[in-house]
Amino acid sequence: DNPRISGLHYLIKIIKNANEPPSYYLVNDMEEIKISAESITYTLPKRIWGYSSGENESLSLPFKRMDLYYLEQAAINIKKNVGEIIGDNRLHFVDYDTTSALVLSNFLIYGNPNETDDDKINKLKIFKEKFGIEAVVSFRITIRYQYRNKFKMPIDKAVQNFINSLKNHFGITEERRKTDDISINVDLTTGRNFEVFGRMASDAGGLYKYFEKLMLRNRYTIPWERRQKVLYSDDIYSAQNDIGNAPNDEQLFLLDNIMLKMDGVESPVPYESISDGEHQALTIFSLVNLIDEIDVLCLFDEPETHLNPKWKYEYISTINDIQKQKDSHILMTTHDPIFISGLSKEQVILFQKRVHLPTEVPRWSFAEEDLKGKGVDAILKTDLFGFQNTVDQGTSKLIFERRELLLRTENLNDEEKSRLKELTNILRNIDYADPFVDPFFKEFYTRLNNKELYIKRELSDDEKKLRKENADDLFEELSKDLDL
Repeated sequence: DNPRISGLHYLIKIIKNANEPPSYYLVNDMEEIKISAESITYTLPKRIWGYSSGENESLSLPFKRMDLYYLEQAAINIKKNVGEIIGDNRLHFVDYDTTSALVLSNFLIYGNPNETDDDKINKLKIFKEKFGIEAVVSFRITIRYQYRNKFKMPIDKAVQNFINSLKNHFGITEERRKTDDISINVDLTTGRNFEVFGRMASDAGGLYKYFEKLMLRNRYTIPWERRQKVLYSDDIYSAQNDIGNAPNDEQLFLLDNIMLKMDGVESPVPYESISDGEHQALTIFSLVNLIDEIDVLCLFDEPETHLNPKWKYEYISTINDIQKQKDSHILMTTHDPIFISGLSKEQVILFQKRVHLPTEVPRWSFAEEDLKGKGVDAILKTDLFGFQNTVDQGTSKLIFERRELLLRTENLNDEEKSRLKELTNILRNIDYADPFVDPFFKEFYTRLNNKELYIKRELSDDEKKLRKENADDLFEELSKDLDL
C-alpha cells in the first residue's frame, strides 16, 4: 500500500548480524528503503517450498529445524489445551518420503470417477500424459497415537477431526481405545471413498496440509535430546546427523501400499516400481500442481538429476503449463545446459566458487546472453559453461592435430603427409573436416597460422573476445582479397 513502492520492482535485502534481529530493505537501482516491522510480512513469500535431489543440508536443514520448532510449539499449545496448532508453518520441505502424500493429495481431490468439473479433471492430465498414471487404485493409511507403545504423542484438534472423519467413514468403531493403531485400506475403484477427503478439503493443497501435519508427528520419534540439539545448536550443520527417520513400523503416520492404474497395463502397478527419474519428476510436478495461492517461493536444488534428456528439455515448459498464475517464483539450481535452454539472460544467474577467484570478481552475475534459440552445443560455449568446443576429447585432439598439419601443408615431410591423410580418413564423417574442402575456409585457416589466440586451446574471457574480433577482421580482409 506504500505509494512509493506500488507497482515497482525491488529486490529484498536482509542483513542479519549476530545476536541482533534481521533488518529488511527494498532495493533497486535508484534507492534503498528500510521496511518497517509492520510491512515485513507483505514483502516476504507467504509460503516457501524446498526440494533437493541429494543431501543438500544447506537447503534442507533450515526447513527441518523449523519443523522441530513448530512441533515443539504445537506440543506446548496442545498441552495447555489451546487447541489448534500455532498456525500453518510457512516452510515446507518435500523429498522422497513426502512424494506419496503429494501424489495422493492430487488424486484424492481431483480423481473422483464421478467428477464433472472440467477444471478438476484437467488437473490430472499431467500425470497421464507424462507418467501414464491413469488413477490410484488403492492405498493404506496408518496412524499411531503412541511411539513404541510407551509415549502418547500430542495431536491437535484439526488433525483429530480429520482422523475422526476417516474413522466414521470407514467404520472404525469408538469401542477401540484411542491408543490403538489405525490402519485403513482405502479402495478407490468407486467414487464413494473419494468423498470423505473431498469433504475435508476443497483442493489438493488443503488435503496435503492434513497429511503434512500427520507426517510432522514422525519427528516425535527423534529422541528429545537430539531434537533439542538440532533446535538450539549454534551450528545447525553440526547437528545434521541427529535428524533421521524411524523404521516404517515405528512411524506415527504412514502412507503405503499405493497401487496405480497405468496406461496400457492390465493389472495395478505398485507405486514403488516407478523409476528414480519418474519419482523425482512426480515430486515437483505434484507439488506445483497443488500450489493454489500467490506469493509462493519454491527453492529446487537440481530437480532434474535423474531425468532423461527429453524430460529435461520439456521441464520448464511443463511447469509453466501446470501452473498458470505468475505471481509466484521458482528458484532452481542446475549444472545442465538442456535444462536451462530457452531462458532469457535475466532468468539465469551464474554462481562461482571463491576458490582461485580474484576478490574483485563478483561471485554471481547474470548470464551475458539469452539462451533462447540456442542449442545445447551453443549454450555450452557461453560464459555459463565456458567450453572451447563440445567434441569429445579424443576426437578433439585429432582435429587439433589435423588442423596444425593443414596450416603447414606446403612444408610437410612424407611422414607428416601420411599422417594428414590418415587423420582425414579418420575424421571424414566428422563435420569439422568438411570446411577444409572449401578453398575459402582453407585460406582462412592458413592465414590464422602463427596467431597465438587461435593456436591456444584454453582462453580467458578477454582472449575469447579478442579472438572473435581478430577472426572477424581476418574474414573481412579475406573477403576483399578474394573479391567475395
